[in-house]
Amino acid sequence: MMRTWVRQMRGRKKAEQKNADLENVRRVFEPISHVDEVKEKEPLHKRLLYMSVNETSLPFYLWTTVVFVGCFYNLVTIVIIVFEEVRRNFYDSWIRYNIVFDLIFFCDLLVLTRRHATIDDWIFSYDKIPDPILIQCGVDDAYNMTGERCQMDLIPPLRFYEEHDNMTEEVDLAMMYWGNRSQAIPFTKFVKQYALSFYWSALTLVTLGEQPSPNNTFQNMFEICDTLLGLVLFAVIVGDVGNMVTTMNMKRSDFEEVLDGCKSYMIYRKVHRLLQRKAVEYFSYTWAHGGGQVDEEEIEEYLPPRLYGQLAVHIHMETLRRVKLFEDCEPNLLYELILKLELRVYSPMDYVCKKGDVGTEMYIVKEGAVEVVNEDGTKVFVRLGEGTVFGELSILNIPGNKNGNRRTANVRSVGYSDLYVLSKDDLWAALREYPEAKYSLMEKGRNILAKDNLLEETADEEELDQDAPVEEQLAYAAKVIKELEAQLDEAERKFWSSSAKAKKNLYKLEQEMDQELKWMENEGYRAGRPRAASLR
Repeated sequence: MMRTWVRQMRGRKKAEQKNADLENVRRVFEPISHVDEVKEKEPLHKRLLYMSVNETSLPFYLWTTVVFVGCFYNLVTIVIIVFEEVRRNFYDSWIRYNIVFDLIFFCDLLVLTRRHATIDDWIFSYDKIPDPILIQCGVDDAYNMTGERCQMDLIPPLRFYEEHDNMTEEVDLAMMYWGNRSQAIPFTKFVKQYALSFYWSALTLVTLGEQPSPNNTFQNMFEICDTLLGLVLFAVIVGDVGNMVTTMNMKRSDFEEVLDGCKSYMIYRKVHRLLQRKAVEYFSYTWAHGGGQVDEEEIEEYLPPRLYGQLAVHIHMETLRRVKLFEDCEPNLLYELILKLELRVYSPMDYVCKKGDVGTEMYIVKEGAVEVVNEDGTKVFVRLGEGTVFGELSILNIPGNKNGNRRTANVRSVGYSDLYVLSKDDLWAALREYPEAKYSLMEKGRNILAKDNLLEETADEEELDQDAPVEEQLAYAAKVIKELEAQLDEAERKFWSSSAKAKKNLYKLEQEMDQELKWMENEGYRAGRPRAASLR
């Protein structure tokens, strides 16, 4: 019974862990899962019409294996079929298999046209575009089908054939024209002798030339030395060429080694297939765009700081000057901010920031595009392209901001986007040496917020900024302490004043009480009742 109970507890724990993992996966891939659910509800013919192929999926790998078998078959059989006996006995079978693999190759052309592709660094697929060869449908600017009816049309293939046929005819005409007007180039005797000598030397270098047989010892030694020297030189040349090729492929080999290690790690950790596909696609994007070959951090370490700063200024200065917040800042401050920019890459459907998050960074779109969407990501309000800057007001901590330094919109990456990020800590570290620029930026930020009716005029003008430098925080704390001391002094003065007034009132009350007791005592003696004395 104890073993059964332990087994049940372990199974329950594994089930809870699995449910937790599925919940995390659902949160991460909720947009993609939502799209897949919508696709599954569509009719079969519509899904086939808008089908797209993912290069990292298992079916595509299996299909690539089939195509590889066909290519290998052609490589083998095309060489064998030149023999008369093989062609006579296996010609019919060879034709049948050729037809089968030709059909496979034709289908492979269709599959390759349905692959996911990237255009201008954002994901493009045939999910919304019908077949461009057999069917023509009306589509709008957003690549959505209009109400027009799709019709079968074979004109594009015919037009392709006509254009290809015309191009071939023009090539033939050009060959005929230049053939009638060409002259044979004479091949001089000296050039022919030199070329043949060079050819014989090359053959001799690899011990393939028609060398005469030695007749005596000296000739034998000469042939041996000549052969060995030729082999050594040939080995050196081949070795240098091999080293050159290895050096050229070293970056690629290192990159693929990292990729294989990442794949093995994800398989070992049983990472969700969507996350595996996302990681592999990121590696492909990085290598295709030179990220695996050029490392900005390595360049920064190699170049002198001043030279690297000049390169960074040349790249980013115009972009920062287009920002309203920094358009009038002095060049030295912009130079400090540019050196603190950090490059960050976002994958397709990744959220750069979400509505309600505390803003700690501003972003500059270097490459790609991002879009502002609603809460569930189904509606796009605006798309931001290269050179766009957003999130700059949230890193200033402007007093009176109605948004409270929080994000006011959801920003999502359309495809692979390269963004330069400036953090709040780096901004305040740069403003530490430029106090005048700090007050100018705060004033500009207040004006921008006031223009958008996002500034509370009744708010306190000066608040403690948690991201401000330590010196400013200490100065602010000293000011607060002085204000508290002044308030305590005022409270103490009021206390002593009220205490003195209370003492005076008490003394006056005692005087009146004594007088009253004396009067009562005198009245008691007169009446023969000495009761007032006991009261004293």
